[in-house]
Amino acid sequence: MGVLGLAPFLQKICPEAIKTLPNRLKSLSGKTVVIDGTLITQRLHFAPMPHPYRHVLGWYRIMQELKECDVNAICVFDGMERSHAKGRETA
Repeated sequence: MGVLGLAPFLQKICPEAIKTLPNRLKSLSGKTVVIDGTLITQRLHFAPMPHPYRHVLGWYRIMQELKECDVNAICVFDGMERSHAKGRETA
């Protein structure tokens, strides 16, 4: 799902497209956001946290915060296999 180099490109070409949310999710109350589920899961899984189920705990905390702020979420996950188009990318 992620696009390599997208954030730096957007910051350079159209910086107004990237916003910092001072109140994080509260400013999105009543709205729906789309979350890259694969990316978030990988980041949570490899986080420097000693809990064996840190990815599950992380998702729970994210969903809890979304619910508290009245933000709906659509989580999109990559397919079962890595896309051939991403074959040349490195982490």
